[in-house]
Amino acid sequence: MQLWITGIRHFQQQQHGRAASPLTGELTTYTDQWYNSTIRIENDEWIVWLLHARTYFIEEGSVRQGQAVGVMGAVGIATGPHVHYTIFDKTNDSFVDPRSFLP
Repeated sequence: MQLWITGIRHFQQQQHGRAASPLTGELTTYTDQWYNSTIRIENDEWIVWLLHARTYFIEEGSVRQGQAVGVMGAVGIATGPHVHYTIFDKTNDSFVDPRSFLP
């Protein structure tokens, strides 16, 4: 699915689930600026945003690959527990379809 947010078209995925389902990743920063709850994960190649998290498990910069970073929720503009995630490829300066990262 593609959306326009702040004038930029990007791919996004809504992954529905039960409240308290774990989210994992490598966290560099997090903020509460979009939809009231945003987790930002970044490394040299990618930036990933996870929105609607109910809580955070860790402090900024303290996550290893595969470690849970938060709990799925319905914070902000949401109709039920889910995670909205968007992936940006820094190498190609473009958003990518997050479905290609799913198992």
